[in-house]
Amino acid sequence: MSRRAKLLLTGIFLLLLAIPATYVALTWRVADPLRFRYVGIGEVHMVDNPFAPDAGAPKQRWVWIFIEVQNTTKLPIYFMGGQLRAERDRASPKPSASIIWEAEPIPRHGTIRLGALVEDEAVQRLGHEAFEISYESLSGTQMKACELVLWVEGWLHKHFHIDRISDFNMNRTKSVTGLIIDPTQLPEPSSSKTTSSP
Repeated sequence: MSRRAKLLLTGIFLLLLAIPATYVALTWRVADPLRFRYVGIGEVHMVDNPFAPDAGAPKQRWVWIFIEVQNTTKLPIYFMGGQLRAERDRASPKPSASIIWEAEPIPRHGTIRLGALVEDEAVQRLGHEAFEISYESLSGTQMKACELVLWVEGWLHKHFHIDRISDFNMNRTKSVTGLIIDPTQLPEPSSSKTTSSP
């Protein structure tokens, strides 16, 4: 084989290698890919205070709120959970609500609707305070890589008894974005039906 043919084959090989590498690099991490919009309020629930273990402690009012999560990117995004809190409470370790999903990815430019149980006091503040959601996400590329790593780890453990080689939780993209609130969609929680926890 001539030198020119070898150089041509090498160039083609490097080009073919660069295409998937470039795709992975461009789609690996997406900064702040999601937007959160408050879309409604649900029932009021009287539940035991989780911070007061005494059996005689009074019940607290918690309210279901509904949030629409929009993927603003051209890539599928996995929402891995988040926390809702008022901007003035950023330093507080206690969020107003935890939002959990960890299911199917949100399709490109798609939306999902989630519910979160929030203290009544926080709901009263929704109309006149700025709230934000700190959340974690994975791109579709990251999730595929995570699945590949888990498969390799399982294979290594099965055949060579080697423990975990990586922790993909550390690779989740962490973002903070404001909760979009339309004041016209903020009915009084007292107008909702009150139920008790089982």
